[in-house]
Amino acid sequence: MTSARTTFASNEDRNAALIGGVTEEIKVLRQRGKKLFEQSLKVVILQDSLSTWKPKPGDLGVYGVLADDSPQHQLFVVLCNDIADLPPDIDGRCDFYMPEF
Repeated sequence: MTSARTTFASNEDRNAALIGGVTEEIKVLRQRGKKLFEQSLKVVILQDSLSTWKPKPGDLGVYGVLADDSPQHQLFVVLCNDIADLPPDIDGRCDFYMPEF
């Protein structure tokens, strides 16, 4: 990464530095994403029992199906021994691909 700058020769120089910083950040995030995508992760998936879909009057009319107390969220517990720097921050978006076995 490039070092931080506090002074600039002109507005154009400042803008170029700002754009370069964003470009560099995107590059780093893409590299982390690619490395993470190529990893096989040991994951335990837990159903969040506090997120169940509770029946309410009108569910059938609104959603077209009845609520069935099924969990609406899952918790992923990932062993991150060698990849702790790769997943997004807490509350960050992360998509998982789970092959069928």
